[in-house]
Amino acid sequence: MKRMISFLIALVVISAQTCGFIALADSFVMPEPSLIISEDGSRIFAFNPDKDESYPEMGVYLNKEPLELEYLISFGHLTFESDFFFSSDMRYFVYMPTISQDRVIYFYEGDTLLQSYRIPNLVYKRNTVTYSVSMAMWYRFESRNLDRINNTFTITTLEDITFVFDVTTGDAIEGVIIDTDVVWDPFNYTEHPPMTNKTVDPEYLIQEHQFAEGPGTVILDSPTGEIVVDVYFGDIAEPEIPAETQLDKALIIGIIIMALVVMGLVVVIIVYRYRKRAV
Repeated sequence: MKRMISFLIALVVISAQTCGFIALADSFVMPEPSLIISEDGSRIFAFNPDKDESYPEMGVYLNKEPLELEYLISFGHLTFESDFFFSSDMRYFVYMPTISQDRVIYFYEGDTLLQSYRIPNLVYKRNTVTYSVSMAMWYRFESRNLDRINNTFTITTLEDITFVFDVTTGDAIEGVIIDTDVVWDPFNYTEHPPMTNKTVDPEYLIQEHQFAEGPGTVILDSPTGEIVVDVYFGDIAEPEIPAETQLDKALIIGIIIMALVVMGLVVVIIVYRYRKRAV
């Protein structure tokens, strides 16, 4: 009897984890205020998102007594010390908000925004991005690196695409930025980003082809040069299965498993009580 109950409890846990894949809950340890000195010792970053009165207002100060404010830093949502990457003199900084599902990298010179990027600018395949209640997982956390000697910031996406940015301008010096105005809704997968930043107007294709059944590739001539197209069963390759289809299947399976486990647990309890009374 005990083994049966333990087995059912284990199934409940597995089912909960399956459902958790669909909507991951977020829990955060509230950030504590702190003072961080710049690498060259000239400035201090007062990290004070909750406006603790025992600390200076959140911003960068000249490192002297008393502190002299250079510029304030203010964002309208929960932020963490690990979201900030400062140059050696704190003149420039990169802000990567933990809590964000769209605009995810900001480059600042003081309090002036130089450049910012959204997930569709950096991710080619949307189904490589997973969402929790308040976050988007699209890059390798350990890949974040600020080179204070060369003033570059590096990050690698889950597609293994590496971007290197010039911290003093916010421009990408390695990696191709996708030029798109599409806004991704985490709960609506009808939009798909381009697989490359180079797009070709269908009217440019000057050849018509008939393809036999079977996968392969074909080279089309266009005024801008040759274009390689993947062909499957007579049509241009269809996009990958949208992420929501995979998620919906996982959700349905999770709900079915959970329902079966609950029903089994109820039956076991009823049988157990009946036998106990009979004894």
